[in-house]
Amino acid sequence: MELVVTHREKIISKYQDSGWKALGSVIDNYLDTLNSVGIDADLFLLDKIDSSKGSDPKSIKASLRRLREQFSSNYLLFLGGPDIIPFYSRPDQTPHQILDQQILSDTYYVDFNENEEVHWPEMAVGRLPDGDMEISLLIDQLNRAAVMHRSGGASLEEHHAGFTADIWKNASRQTYFRIDETGESLKFCPPLGRKSSGSNGVTEIIDVNHFPKGGILFFNVHGHRQKPLWWGEQRIESIRQSPELVDYDLLSTVDLMNTIILSEACHAAAIHGRTPQDSLALCALRSGALAFVGCTTTCYAVSLPDGQPSGASGIDSLFQTMIYHMIKKRARFGDALREAKQFHIFFNAFDEKNILSLVLLGDPTLHFR
Repeated sequence: MELVVTHREKIISKYQDSGWKALGSVIDNYLDTLNSVGIDADLFLLDKIDSSKGSDPKSIKASLRRLREQFSSNYLLFLGGPDIIPFYSRPDQTPHQILDQQILSDTYYVDFNENEEVHWPEMAVGRLPDGDMEISLLIDQLNRAAVMHRSGGASLEEHHAGFTADIWKNASRQTYFRIDETGESLKFCPPLGRKSSGSNGVTEIIDVNHFPKGGILFFNVHGHRQKPLWWGEQRIESIRQSPELVDYDLLSTVDLMNTIILSEACHAAAIHGRTPQDSLALCALRSGALAFVGCTTTCYAVSLPDGQPSGASGIDSLFQTMIYHMIKKRARFGDALREAKQFHIFFNAFDEKNILSLVLLGDPTLHFR
């Protein structure tokens, strides 16, 4: 039996009894849909099954371990953002520890061996966040997932789009090749950007026409620690240009219905204490995205001096493997991410921050049909 987990008392506290009643009806429909496609799943309430009432991540993890052992579960879906079910916090031991301090993770909840050197996820895990004071965001995500399951899976459209900082174009080409073998739909920033000027190298303005409906959107750009902003970078000798690429004003106008967004930007999935107005991940989900994959903190890419990806470490390696399983193997989204992390661990077991902070905001049991 697969695990769908939320916290009833926190939902009611945030959205009142009416919010829980509306959500409960949608959860029932979602579980019925899973059953109709051969996935046995049930709802578990942390305020009922966890001795800490869902307030202590260590206790939550112990409860999840017991459920997995009891039901031989392969999939875990959290319903709600970090204020409903907290991320598991691990101390950041990278050079960015002064800024990030903690690694916020869903993966560590399913690392049941708790080896301090090797973080091995034993289940596929995803999260459908709420993110504001309207329960509709969570309800809409559950309804979209149910529709996709009834359709036999998510549609893999022919039209995709990729965006990369110019300085990472070689690594991005290798990753994006797994999405579009022609590479023709991969754009570089600059010359692409939000504002054109002689100082930032932007000669083509990005707008809604750059985002095909459905399919996959790939980003390998910089991400802001606090603001809903991604930007590119180009270096020519001593000249550095860093034009803005995507912000809330742009993304909130794009129809992202049933789109899969894969973002290597730092803090791309930073939803802790955020709303759709200050989180591009939550904004994308509110605009119809079916799934969003990104890191909750700073992420890293290891490249060789000539700009070529090392292929053995870094966030590029994780995304390359995940995309291969998602598209070529038609693996469920949660399995694709889990497989990528397990594969990556063999090559760089000490890449703790990338492995733990990369999260799936979406249904882990969905796949491309």
